[in-house]
Amino acid sequence: MKSLAALVCVSVVVLDGCSSGCCNVAVDGPAIGYDLSQRVSLDFPATYSGTLPCADCDGIRYTVNFWSDQVFFRRMTYLGKGEGEGVTVDDVGRWNFTDDAQSLVLNTKDETPDIFAIEGRDLLKKLDMNGQAIESAVNYTIARHEKMTWFEPQVRMHGMYTYMADAGRFSECLSRLDLPVAQEADNVALERQYSFARSTPGEAILVSIEGRIVNRPKMDGTGKEQVLVVDKLLNLWAGETCRPEVKVASRSCVR
Repeated sequence: MKSLAALVCVSVVVLDGCSSGCCNVAVDGPAIGYDLSQRVSLDFPATYSGTLPCADCDGIRYTVNFWSDQVFFRRMTYLGKGEGEGVTVDDVGRWNFTDDAQSLVLNTKDETPDIFAIEGRDLLKKLDMNGQAIESAVNYTIARHEKMTWFEPQVRMHGMYTYMADAGRFSECLSRLDLPVAQEADNVALERQYSFARSTPGEAILVSIEGRIVNRPKMDGTGKEQVLVVDKLLNLWAGETCRPEVKVASRSCVR
């Protein structure tokens, strides 16, 4: 197995080429030909959490839910900021393995990706932005919960919205989450603007929203499902789509 001395180069990669000599790109998994038997079994879905250091607050309470379809929900609470328990920032994104499958990369729409070394099934250790170990006596690890811990991310998202047969669906651009849309909150405005903008029934239109991902009982059958509650429609662009020409990916270059 390759060691963690491998340099993980995290960057935005345009599909028509790459800007450096390190072009072994893995967007959705390890490099082709990698021996999957060497990968640590992480057994997702799972929740990991811990308190990480913070430069201008008392610490960051960091919680991430990993799903088996490579989607993650992340919650960061900046302790000692604002009122109450701190300022909380949620995000959703897509995780993938580095090419050597020894680290996880968490890609989000707004920030430099977070990189975690896999230290067994129950422990992940945060690396720096270049995928190198952080030399510090301070704790940089997050630990696996015994059971999955659900939280409702409150996020701003871009995605493709469709409405057919009295039901709306939203497919988020980066994470590829595909969710039914609850008929509450600002859903009325979303449906109205969509009906004005679409040129054909069921056409997918790019929208920007603020919303919450909630766990609700299924309309049909038993169990629960994730549902999007649109708290606010921000914008809508007829004729536009998600931008497939740009992908956030990990590159693993062995020195």
